[in-house]
Amino acid sequence: MEFRPNHSIGINYGETGAGWLLSPQYRPNESLVELRCQWRRSRNLTLEVKVRRRKELEQLMLDNQKRDELDFFIQFTWGGTIR
Repeated sequence: MEFRPNHSIGINYGETGAGWLLSPQYRPNESLVELRCQWRRSRNLTLEVKVRRRKELEQLMLDNQKRDELDFFIQFTWGGTIR
């Protein structure tokens, strides 16, 4: 969703129960929350930031604790026309 000119934000939430495989992004027995922000300075210059949290819904019998992951991604893209 564009909330200001050249600024976009997106929220993604998904939850998949144990035994289900919907896509590689949504792993079984996990919930996923993702926030992405994109800023297009010009046609050839873009900055994108992504923060993602994955959390295990049910603890597996052989694990000591539930898995909980937090990661982030920053991408700066600069491109011109090739002649």
